Amino acid sequence: MVVIDEALAQKYFAGVDPIGKLMSGDTDAPSRIVGVVANAAEKRLIDSAEPVRYVALAQMPWMDDAQSLVLRATPGVNETSLLEPARQTIARVASGAAVQQTTTMRRVLDTAIGRRVRSSCCSRS
Repeated sequence: MVVIDEALAQKYFAGVDPIGKLMSGDTDAPSRIVGVVANAAEKRLIDSAEPVRYVALAQMPWMDDAQSLVLRATPGVNETSLLEPARQTIARVASGAAVQQTTTMRRVLDTAIGRRVRSSCCSRS
């Protein structure tokens, strides 16, 4: 089963109801389209919609089920100062867990919409 976004529906099924149609993908057997969802930003928030399909993780046994850990900084604390201590704590209490990346939400937002756009629309008060 697969859910597609409106951009994919428009590109490949224009004028046709895609629900119930079969679509090839990452497996040998085609997947049946069971739903259409609104477009979402997949990379950067300012990018135009791309055709996307969504499948359950259980349908892709070759994919890792990666986990995310989010920390909230106390107001006034520099959030980047928490990254290395958090990495060290995870290494100490969960030595089998690999930390692939650490970042801040500010960096995530800058990557998604760019510093110039963020500074003109979303500056901190």
